[in-house]
Amino acid sequence: MPSLLDRLTRWLRRKTVPAAVPWRTVASYPDRQHREPGPLELLAELKNTAWACASVNAAVCAAYPPRLYVATAKNRPVKCATKALPRAVEERLRSTPYLHLATKAAERIEEVTDHPLLTLLRSVNPLLNSFDLWELTQFYLEVHGSAYWLLETNALLGVPEQIWILPSQNVRVCREPDSPRPVDYYEYRGPAGAVRYTPEQVICFRFPNPRDPYTSGLSPLRACFEQVALTSDYAAMKRSIYDNTGVPSVVLSPAEVMGDEERDRLEQQWQQRFRRGGAGRVLVAESSLKVDVLCRRWPT
Repeated sequence: MPSLLDRLTRWLRRKTVPAAVPWRTVASYPDRQHREPGPLELLAELKNTAWACASVNAAVCAAYPPRLYVATAKNRPVKCATKALPRAVEERLRSTPYLHLATKAAERIEEVTDHPLLTLLRSVNPLLNSFDLWELTQFYLEVHGSAYWLLETNALLGVPEQIWILPSQNVRVCREPDSPRPVDYYEYRGPAGAVRYTPEQVICFRFPNPRDPYTSGLSPLRACFEQVALTSDYAAMKRSIYDNTGVPSVVLSPAEVMGDEERDRLEQQWQQRFRRGGAGRVLVAESSLKVDVLCRRWPT
């Protein structure tokens, strides 16, 4: 009998769909002078406010890992390790509409504490733990709208034993010409070159994308990309003005013509007296001197 993990994997696989289903629509972009941002451009904008928002969302999602429950009918034994649920949690599960078919005939509902699926989601792989898995998955959804898990299967048992996150910016969803399947393979481009994975090897998570509902996702960062890019450009402009401004704060105009050495001496004296917290101090000039303070407007 197939295990729960096998059934879950088969359920997530791509299947053939009717010919009337559109595979991909033309992407629109509000500014015709600019092209659609690519995956690396989206990743480059993951900073400042965009990073803060994506980081909060990813951390919150990772803090609530999935749980596994079993609903058993009367006089039927439970075949896995379980623990009783608080009454409020069981009532919440029974009242959830999409769980009604699974819970309506159940005598009791318990939480599963030991199962191969839970072991897989906890151990993940030698480099990542469960929190890393869910946090990175949500991060890629926030940035690219899609996240990909590569399942490494045990050769003897034929069940997944490790999960590896594929960086979404390096994954391309591919379909052969005239193929009846929405996805024929996933192409991953890494340091070693391009590698192809079958749909059975990859679990794909996607945010809804009305323009392309079957193969790609529309991320929150992409939805507000124009505003995020403008914010980055504005911050860069402010930084450039602060670092490289060519507008002086004060113009000193002596009444008489002054030589280069005397001019440099006066400038150095002014700098030493008034820079770095010296504003408001008094300078007594040796000759008639006109001081013009320039009013400069900084970007806000």
